[in-house]
Amino acid sequence: MPRSLIGKFIGKLIPQQEFAGFEVGDKVIRFLLLSHYDLSVMSAIEVPLVPGIVEKGELKKQSDFIVALETLKSKITVTDKSNIPCVVTAPSSLFFFQVIELPEIADASYDEAVRLNASQTSPLQLNDAYLDWQNLGVNLKTLQREFLVGIVGHNRVDPYLEAFQRAGFEIIALESRSLSILRLFSYFSKTIEKNITILFVDVGQDGMSFIIGRQGKLYFDFFLYWSEISEATDGTITKEDLEAILKREVLRMVEFTNLHYSEGISHFVLFSPVLKPDLTAFIQSEFSLKLVEMTPPPLGALSADLWAGTIGAGLRGSLIPRETDDLISLLPEGTEVVYQEKRLGSFISLWSKIVSFTLMGMIMVFGVVWSVALQQQKNHQNTLGSINALPEVAEVKSLQADARVFNEQLLKLDQVEKKTVRWSEFLDPIVNAAATYGVSVERLSLGQGNQEIRLQGTAPSEQGAFDFSAAVEKYTIKFSKVSLPLSSLVPVPGGVLFDMVITMAKVLK
Repeated sequence: MPRSLIGKFIGKLIPQQEFAGFEVGDKVIRFLLLSHYDLSVMSAIEVPLVPGIVEKGELKKQSDFIVALETLKSKITVTDKSNIPCVVTAPSSLFFFQVIELPEIADASYDEAVRLNASQTSPLQLNDAYLDWQNLGVNLKTLQREFLVGIVGHNRVDPYLEAFQRAGFEIIALESRSLSILRLFSYFSKTIEKNITILFVDVGQDGMSFIIGRQGKLYFDFFLYWSEISEATDGTITKEDLEAILKREVLRMVEFTNLHYSEGISHFVLFSPVLKPDLTAFIQSEFSLKLVEMTPPPLGALSADLWAGTIGAGLRGSLIPRETDDLISLLPEGTEVVYQEKRLGSFISLWSKIVSFTLMGMIMVFGVVWSVALQQQKNHQNTLGSINALPEVAEVKSLQADARVFNEQLLKLDQVEKKTVRWSEFLDPIVNAAATYGVSVERLSLGQGNQEIRLQGTAPSEQGAFDFSAAVEKYTIKFSKVSLPLSSLVPVPGGVLFDMVITMAKVLK
């Protein structure tokens, strides 16, 4: 049964949390936490790994890896370090990916059909592996629905899961670096052509990766470690070596695409921390491919080429709502299940605090009333004891003073009782407008002296976001100003993510 609007709104009362991106490589581990408001860097940490801890993506020395995790964790500046949630991106060589096509069938049958087809082509027994899939949509030429299937062996992932858990990290999603890079491209590329086939070349610290993607979706990836490349076996590599590798491997990717896909590669993206202009010019001249530019978010001193995978994982943790995250995650449980368990814990924690503070408030009010009553009783007893010793006028004045004090105390109690904020008069217009224009409210919070309501939501389109803003602005009795910055509009799967600031006509106290 779908939840009511009020039920959805109550769900937004649970504080939204950014989830960090965490990248694992052979030589280094990286941690990146991005703000979901403006994608500014909240925390960026890099810890080198001793050779032999991780080899070709596989965890060889778990105890040493845990020490590295704990070293990184000690540098994280967060209040609660007991169980830090993160989206982990790992070397693409760990995973097996394939794209399969199926005819249109009922939604309930997709999972079973995908698993059946994957079992026939997978290099692993599915009983010994984690499998997840992502719906890529309908191929307009074959009219078949395409699915990206990811598979990884238990023996490759379980040592990582245990190490992260023992070090105090909670993995909420696990993906390959290739998927993380494609997400970074989808958010920050400058191309407006959606159906072009793009080759992604990633020159990293561990090796070189070649990825084929379309519309930000992975169709093929291939990874070579430096130890597997003849030009780099001596531990050094020159510009000429890189050009020779690119000439050989890019040609293989172009021929592979021409053989297996109806459209060949026409564009490319290069990630390289060294010689990037030279290598870009070489690919353009050698293969006549067009370069697609990207404008990643400001990262300060961080290299977007080195940190590309970490940034992509961080975007998944900061921008994609957990309850709608249906992207590939190769864990024992899907991201939706992990999120629901974490959300339940947050809900219980939140309402435990509410109940505790409510009880504390009631005890304090009872204590004040009891104290006032005892004081009044004492005052009256003192007054009655001195009646026979004081003149009649003094007795009357004393009684009047006591009554005045008593009335003042009652007035204070009455004022305390009236200081209850009636939220419904401000929330009803927002909830009604959201329902009218199909806006999902992701987060509400108070700011600027309790006079501003900060709202984050998802609209079906940019126009939907503007219509929602205009509808809220009509309530001039409740709100004096509604601000929807164009810079806050961020395309996400299923619509547009936006931030809005609503200034109330009166201050809540």
